[in-house]
Amino acid sequence: MKFYDRKKEVAILKKAGRVAVLGRRRIGKTRLLQESVTGPFIYLFFFSEASEAFIAGKWTEAVKSKDIYIPKLDRISDILEYVFRNTDLPIVIDELQNARKKFPEIISLLQHLMDEHKQKQVYVTGSLISMMKKVVEDYRSPIFGRFDFTLKLKELDVETVMEIMSDLGYPAAEALKYYAVFGGIPKYYELIETLKPADFNEFINLMFFKYPRPLYNEIYVMLKEEIGKEFHNYFGVLHAISQNGVTFGAIASALNMVSTSVSKYLNSLIMDYELVGREQPISKKKKKTHYFINSNIIDFWFTYCFSSRDDLDRGDEEVVYQGFLNNFPTFYGSKFEKIIVSLLPRVLRRKKVEYSTIGRDWGKRYEFDFVVDSNDLVYIGEIKKGELNVSAEIKKIEAVVQQESFYKNRQVRYMMVGDRFINKKKGRNIHYIDTASFFA
Repeated sequence: MKFYDRKKEVAILKKAGRVAVLGRRRIGKTRLLQESVTGPFIYLFFFSEASEAFIAGKWTEAVKSKDIYIPKLDRISDILEYVFRNTDLPIVIDELQNARKKFPEIISLLQHLMDEHKQKQVYVTGSLISMMKKVVEDYRSPIFGRFDFTLKLKELDVETVMEIMSDLGYPAAEALKYYAVFGGIPKYYELIETLKPADFNEFINLMFFKYPRPLYNEIYVMLKEEIGKEFHNYFGVLHAISQNGVTFGAIASALNMVSTSVSKYLNSLIMDYELVGREQPISKKKKKTHYFINSNIIDFWFTYCFSSRDDLDRGDEEVVYQGFLNNFPTFYGSKFEKIIVSLLPRVLRRKKVEYSTIGRDWGKRYEFDFVVDSNDLVYIGEIKKGELNVSAEIKKIEAVVQQESFYKNRQVRYMMVGDRFINKKKGRNIHYIDTASFFA
């Protein structure tokens, strides 16, 4: 598959000689370096759980593949010193966090070599976010401050995924369903390019439910490795969130866990592992915080795979697949709303609508899909995949606006976003936006 986006990251890598690239597996770290580092480089991969002899053999092969002489060296520390002192090529050390687990002395050696050879181009990558933060960003780490930049590689945005899927021959409606599951992780779109699935539902069944269900196992192994020995408790929190436990109280109730423990796991999932995000209403009700899993594929995995692990272990694959078919429209609807909100700034710019903040709003008896705050003017929005009953939605919004202090003494307008509109109302205070315009 051709290389998409990452323009900012490529620009940094082309001008900086020392960069740490952090990001989960499949996010495209190695491909980014291949596209960005000019000319040949020495690629050294830290295999997880492999013996030193095995890694040393692979590193020796990597050096020889660049037509560079290297004597027989059995220790990876000796090989690292050799390539620093006897080659001019840039060095890429992939999955550096694996060194911290098994060969911690390598981190100190790397610091020494980087200090000794200040002109040497060095790039490191790591997939275990929490561990790589300790390696690169913790001031107590030997290599803290040794890199010009630390890049945290995020998933591709929906617009880029739409471009990829269009290039692969999929219409926008199908592309959005794939994005709702796979998010912006490039490797899975390479898989789609290779397998060329003709039916979305069958592809999901093949990947997640039907034996050998490769992505069911892949996500499980990835998360377990990332989180470590307490993964059962963290999985419990993530599962509770996926089952609509979006508030602190709902998560604690689902787990029957004391508040202090919930706080510990939630804060770690947010700050250390970056698997969970939190959101507050735009009307600034601080006690109304909602939590969400910030990766579509991980959210999907906990919603459909983790919840059904007993059925899958028993071989009841068809039961799980039917559950997916029945419930996916709800899952997709939630993701579709987030997609629309993420693309809203572009649409507002086209309509020349000025604003200071965009966000969702909710309270005890209401939830607005989005609110565009423009000082004394607010636009309250409703998103509907399919038919939107304008009159009914505006009636519900008006009932809330009259009660909520945030909206008092402010001019309120409405933005209706849908595929089709019924019971339309006229007026300059109502804006109609066809969902297709977001993907034009």
